[in-house]
Amino acid sequence: MNTSDFLSSLLMMMIVVAALVVSLTTSCTANATLVQETCKKIAKSDPNVNADFCVTTLNSDPASRKAANLEQLGIVSLRICMTKATNLQPRIRGLLQQRTFDQYAKNCLKDCQKFYWDAKESLQSAVRDFKVKDFPKAGLDITAALNSSSTCEDQFGQRGRAASPLTQENGDFFQMTAISLSISAMLR
Repeated sequence: MNTSDFLSSLLMMMIVVAALVVSLTTSCTANATLVQETCKKIAKSDPNVNADFCVTTLNSDPASRKAANLEQLGIVSLRICMTKATNLQPRIRGLLQQRTFDQYAKNCLKDCQKFYWDAKESLQSAVRDFKVKDFPKAGLDITAALNSSSTCEDQFGQRGRAASPLTQENGDFFQMTAISLSISAMLR
């Protein structure tokens, strides 16, 4: 191989590498823009959603960076919600083992545990709905899940009882399911 051929091959290899870098950068930028633009639209139309919370939460799942469209991003958001509902189960079990709660509060916690179990099932259904592009049905399933957090929170306030020990978790779950619900509405 002569010097000219070597330089030509080297130049071609550098062009290919540069093209790959530009392609990957553009893809990552496009996905970051999808998350940011989606969150901006949702926060603008829904006072229950904070744009920064939306971006941070969606970006917490690496799959959001691979989402090529709103439908894929919606499935990512639903999976994040399912993870949150699942992660609340051991938290609630731990609270039930504490002796600081009266029987009424323990009953509320047991109800919350069931609400979040049901929410997870509703969200699994919503993922199936997304995959077959039945976004109105997905919206109904997401709404059922969303109501779990507010119902859990509200029952602690009944009968003049103390605040819920799950206020932060309920608020985060409500906001995340509101994001998923907004995405399903955007796809209708």
